[in-house]
Amino acid sequence: MKRILIIEDNREIRENIAEILELEGYQVFSASSGRIGVEIAFAKNPDLIFCDIMMPDLDGYATLYLLGKNKDTMNIPFIFLTARTEKAEIQKGLGLGATNYIVKPFTDTDLLRAVQSGIQKASQISTAQSCTVQELTEFINYAKTQYGLPLSKDEISRRICRKNEMLFVQHDQPVAAYFVIDGKIRSYLWNEEGSQFTTNTHRNGEFLGYMAIMESSEHKDNAIAEEDSSIIMISSHAFLQLMHYDHSLGKKFIKLLAGDNIRKEERLISLAYYSFRKGIIEKLLSFSQEMKESHREPELWEILEGNPAMHPGRDNDYAAFILDDLKTANLIDIRGKKIIIKEEKQLKRILNPNI
Repeated sequence: MKRILIIEDNREIRENIAEILELEGYQVFSASSGRIGVEIAFAKNPDLIFCDIMMPDLDGYATLYLLGKNKDTMNIPFIFLTARTEKAEIQKGLGLGATNYIVKPFTDTDLLRAVQSGIQKASQISTAQSCTVQELTEFINYAKTQYGLPLSKDEISRRICRKNEMLFVQHDQPVAAYFVIDGKIRSYLWNEEGSQFTTNTHRNGEFLGYMAIMESSEHKDNAIAEEDSSIIMISSHAFLQLMHYDHSLGKKFIKLLAGDNIRKEERLISLAYYSFRKGIIEKLLSFSQEMKESHREPELWEILEGNPAMHPGRDNDYAAFILDDLKTANLIDIRGKKIIIKEEKQLKRILNPNI
């Protein structure tokens, strides 16, 4: 019997979905909040999850993020329940790894079709394999020699984390990504009763802490060494260079991070694109007021300058694709090397859909 978890703070909606699924022979678990949903998912390992986006304690995006970090739950099909139909909201969810969206109100047929599609997709997903120290070292050397990346010992270094040493704390801004050479690192959150619950356990050959870098966000949980552990630290700046400096190099790096897990690789590719897109849009908006006052438009080199993915004289595939996408959407115009911002409010809404 397939097991389905429903995470929805609206009791009526939650119970209606449960009734439909139970009549079709599914075993159903229900959670009224994101935090409870995460705990149930870790304990019951369901075959599929439905989750509301707007919830008070832990929203749908944060719930998906935490489940996507844990190797036992990262491949569970995750379907958002939402009343929002804005393109930016849908893209954000898919970028984080959602399998699908169902827009409220939906029919019984819509619901059951989504279940069938999600479970079928789950059967096609491979199991993650860990990266080795040798593979990571060879990749970094490849980035240095073939692409000339100036990655110093300060930016990529080995260190020992003693037992009970914190790597990062929830709400910290990320300073590095971490690779476990040997030992055990535990990620955790505090629940409403003031007790810890584990969100993941990272062992030899696994990465952690990098999702906050890719999302340009703060850490969503805590990480502590459960025992003396040897790790490799990759600074945030170095991480972004490896991810964005060149499209083919970034794809190689994503394969190391994903460990041959197809679903995770798809999610990281999407996140890499959207995080870089966000950086381009932020740069455009930062020039907006200055350009109004000086009565001139920014040039391409000004938008790309200072971005760790950019390098003078190179073909910047990501940037060209993103700018062309924004032009096609009629948000900007490009005349020669000049960029004209046409829809400043719409650009701001891409960064913050609530505006």
